[in-house]
Amino acid sequence: AGTDRLQWLRDRRRTRPAEAVAQVARTWSVETSRDRADFLGAFTDGLGNHDIALLERALDDDSSDVRLAAVQLLRRLPASPFAARMAARSRAWIRLEPKPIRPRLVVNLPGSLDRSARRDGIENVHFTNKGIQRWWLRMAVTATPLWVWEEMIGSAEAAWEIPIEESWR
Repeated sequence: AGTDRLQWLRDRRRTRPAEAVAQVARTWSVETSRDRADFLGAFTDGLGNHDIALLERALDDDSSDVRLAAVQLLRRLPASPFAARMAARSRAWIRLEPKPIRPRLVVNLPGSLDRSARRDGIENVHFTNKGIQRWWLRMAVTATPLWVWEEMIGSAEAAWEIPIEESWR
């Protein structure tokens, strides 16, 4: 982005973030992918629910840099549709199984990712010393709002007491 435009956006994000995102949204489709990524980099100031529509739009961008920037920002917005999708995914993949003495967490991941999971930044990438499914689990768990885990497990202290299947430890 031109340095003047990017500086204007940074300044406006600090004072009027909703107005700034509206301006970016008006020109989004004619901007270069580099400019779109730079613009999203300025969204950390004033980030809020007013940014959700544009960030959701950015998840479908042709540029992986733009998509990654959108995911990183959406991870910070627990009331977004992204957070709701991650919460639903985590609830589907992880459950608290009652046991006679104490419950345990059970993980049951799908054999492959659907289009929605890939759109939300969960990738089919294998990282050294981590299986692909462990990577998917990590991506979903870290993007799931904390209230989901509190609802499932209870307090943070209670989480320490719950055994996890050995294969997912």
